[in-house]
Amino acid sequence: MIPVLQTILADPERGDGHNAEGIAGNCYQAALASVLELPLEQVPHFAQDMERWQETSSAWLSARGIIRSFYVDENLAGLTYPLYVEAGSDWWGTPASGAILGVLGAGPSPRGPFRHVVVLSPESGLMIHDPHPSGAGVLEVELLIAAQL
Repeated sequence: MIPVLQTILADPERGDGHNAEGIAGNCYQAALASVLELPLEQVPHFAQDMERWQETSSAWLSARGIIRSFYVDENLAGLTYPLYVEAGSDWWGTPASGAILGVLGAGPSPRGPFRHVVVLSPESGLMIHDPHPSGAGVLEVELLIAAQL
């Protein structure tokens, strides 16, 4: 993991995760760049299209041989660390090695009523990088995203 900071910061006055010009913050882009060890410019800013970010980021990752898994609610509560994903295939039958590339955690931002994304340790589940310059993290992890080969 190579820490990458986001370049588009949410304006707390707006309260919607967008900057003063109405552009969505790019914490997801920076968190992905961090775990994939890529420059920010090489990862698309998926949150610009909030209606399709899951679909477009999944396709982008899949084209690179990476599978993304989501954990929420009881699935999130049932996770144990170190995080391990069985080799085999994902829900759609795509082969997967089980190797964890990185883990992202999403939850309420301490800066306002919007979601923020940080990088978590697959060994402990603790935050290891916040792409926001404040480093304040999230109030709690409500969604975990694991990227695996």
